[in-house]
Amino acid sequence: MICASLSSLVVVGLLQPLANPAPRPSMHPRLRLQLASCTEPLDEAAEECPSLDEVPVPAAPFEAQPIAIDCLVSGFVEPDLADAYTDAPPARDSGQFEFESAPLDPNTGLLPAGIEIPVPVPPAESAIELPGGATRTELPSLRDLAAFCLPTLGIWLSSPLLSLIDTSVVGVSCATHHLAALAPSTKLCDYVAFFCSVIGAATTNLAADAFAKGEPHVAKRIIGSSLTISLLLGTVVAGALGVYARPLMAAMLGGAGSLPMLTAATEYTAIRALGYPAALLTMTLQSAFISTKDSRTPLLAVPIAACVNLVADLLVVPSLGAAGAAWATTLALYTNAATLLAMWARKLHTMGGQREVFVLPTPKEARQIFAFAAPMMVALIARVCLGLSITLSAVALGTTALAANQIIESLYWLFCPFGEAISLCMQAYLPPLLLKGRSLARRLQTSAFRAAGALGTLAAAGAVVLPLSLPSLFTSSAAVSAASAAAAPMLGFGLFSYVLACSAEGMLIARKGVWLRFLAAAHMVNALGFSLALRALVARPAASLAHVWGVFGVCNVLRLVQFTWALRVEDRAALADRAEEPRRWRRALRKLRVRVAALRRARRDDLHEQIPNVEAIAPHLLGPE
Repeated sequence: MICASLSSLVVVGLLQPLANPAPRPSMHPRLRLQLASCTEPLDEAAEECPSLDEVPVPAAPFEAQPIAIDCLVSGFVEPDLADAYTDAPPARDSGQFEFESAPLDPNTGLLPAGIEIPVPVPPAESAIELPGGATRTELPSLRDLAAFCLPTLGIWLSSPLLSLIDTSVVGVSCATHHLAALAPSTKLCDYVAFFCSVIGAATTNLAADAFAKGEPHVAKRIIGSSLTISLLLGTVVAGALGVYARPLMAAMLGGAGSLPMLTAATEYTAIRALGYPAALLTMTLQSAFISTKDSRTPLLAVPIAACVNLVADLLVVPSLGAAGAAWATTLALYTNAATLLAMWARKLHTMGGQREVFVLPTPKEARQIFAFAAPMMVALIARVCLGLSITLSAVALGTTALAANQIIESLYWLFCPFGEAISLCMQAYLPPLLLKGRSLARRLQTSAFRAAGALGTLAAAGAVVLPLSLPSLFTSSAAVSAASAAAAPMLGFGLFSYVLACSAEGMLIARKGVWLRFLAAAHMVNALGFSLALRALVARPAASLAHVWGVFGVCNVLRLVQFTWALRVEDRAALADRAEEPRRWRRALRKLRVRVAALRRARRDDLHEQIPNVEAIAPHLLGPE
């Protein structure tokens, strides 16, 4: 029995490294340890047991030799644990490595020459990034902001790029009245589409929140519902503009427009209206991609649409004039929508679950979308009125000023997406930081203002340099070129202040709640004051297009002051609310303590009522008094 015990301790007691949290890499997972056991009774074993020198020690299996040296060193003396580790080998899919055993040299305890201990490699993480990941709470780096802003900037450039291509080709190939006709018609079409973009803004915010909460099925229903609403709304808008195109153009041109200009503007508006279903679908699909933090995929469709528009303009504008430009833009819009629709269908297939692109919204989903879109819709109406005031002021200044304003406004719409990109970046990255604390939020806001200053300077420089250095790119008329060159510096001032104001506006939108209503009210007041200032300006004989755009720059400076003041007020209110939070908790706990005490008394009374009166029911149990 002593021999069996010693042999067990020598072999089984050597397995302690397997019980440690960090096993040795040289352990083979399929080792089997043959343990000798003695089953004879103690009295018989004592008589039959030979001396230790005469005990025949069985040869250990070949594959048990590497573990034997480790066992001798460790002093493992727990056979039950040894059995637990040696009975069942680890599964092949457990993430551990496997290799053929290499016996240790029993004299040196070393591996043979040429044999190395393998190093386990951790399992590779999944390369698929799901949209429902955890919300980031750390301060994003400049690379993160640039990776989000640059594709978003390209997306926002798609619509003004189409209008700029129309303006350039019509200005070079057609008479001046065709170029002047584009001013009211393109502005009306662009502003109506801009007004309908609130559906896209609601889609981005609501779907992004659902993805962040780990509810992709809810997010996909929101996107599908928004696509259905966009298609229906685009069809209604197309029909309304097609019917009322001529009265609207006559009202916008007033008495300054000639009959050929009115005819060209009406034709452009009626034809361009046919593309509204595609335009609204495009905006919603772009918002859907952005909600999944994918701003690169929709960017791929922008050059495709621009190339289609340019080729079609070169083919049909020389013969059809402004109407040909409208047909080319409509074709480009449907090309863009079809491309994005195919990309989104493929993305739905990779995401799994619901694959229907269009979903009929329930009343609750429709209310949710429109509840978010309502304050933003009011703000966009004010901005549309502001832009229309600029066009009406140019109309009052004459045909040359109106044609020059078409060039200036096309450049403005080309460079103003710099501000929209900063605004979307704030809406995406600021809310998690606001939940974490105000320190990181202020640091991000400071970086955003610096980036907005740099982007505003770049946009202003581009808007000033293009009309001054390349006037023949937009028109062949010397008078129109001179008027646009004179207004270019004021356009640069307006763009610089606009980008800064947009960055502050995005910070307020990220705070949501009451500040959305504040934005709507501020935009309405600013638009009203701007229109009154322009009406007083154009009544003066010395007024010019440069003065109109100078007033626009002053209006953006006023917006910047209003929004930064609102940001400071909100930060102070948040800090005061956080300081009040401990007192609020104490008051809530006192109320809760009183409520709990009342509930305990009520429950105690209920229990007392349920206890029977033994004296009334069975007085004999109480015994004699």
